Amino acid sequence: MELQDAKILTKSLMKEHGILDFQVVYFRNNLRVGRCDLGKKKIMLNKNLIKYYDKKTIVDTILHEISHVLVPNGLHDKLWKDTFIKIGGSGDIEFTDRKKIF
Repeated sequence: MELQDAKILTKSLMKEHGILDFQVVYFRNNLRVGRCDLGKKKIMLNKNLIKYYDKKTIVDTILHEISHVLVPNGLHDKLWKDTFIKIGGSGDIEFTDRKKIF
């Protein structure tokens, strides 16, 4: 997926779930496709990795991070997972399919 498309999609999903005070920014890391920084109110997309994944994977990543905003305890516990699934995510804690990249 193209970076700008992912950013637009993230903003749309954030708005859909009532998250109006967070920014969408890019970061670089070889391990994570997305991150959530609750303190800085940012959902971050990996500038280096986004382009390697399809829309379904990116949507799931974005919903994963949105779930952290909705359940801000910093955990991947039952409440977080239930919320992730409720808003349309897979419930998977992490996405580690690097075979497409490396």
